[in-house]
Amino acid sequence: MIFAYSVTVVAPVLVVVLVLTRYARLGFGRVAVSMLGVLLFGMYHHYILASPDHVAHLPASGSVPAFRRGALPV
Repeated sequence: MIFAYSVTVVAPVLVVVLVLTRYARLGFGRVAVSMLGVLLFGMYHHYILASPDHVAHLPASGSVPAFRRGALPV
């Protein structure tokens, strides 16, 4: 939980502060690292770790086929 909040909330705020100062290059590097962290975190928790957030553990409902197809019903 701490990691998720730090890379999705704290890091972007820090990046904005850095980009608006003379440390813009450092800020852009931080946003790249932050977004990579979010991507890896999401991939691990949604595709690898067996948890309620795993893509294979969808609740029984009428929308399950739509999620498996990759599109919501119109």
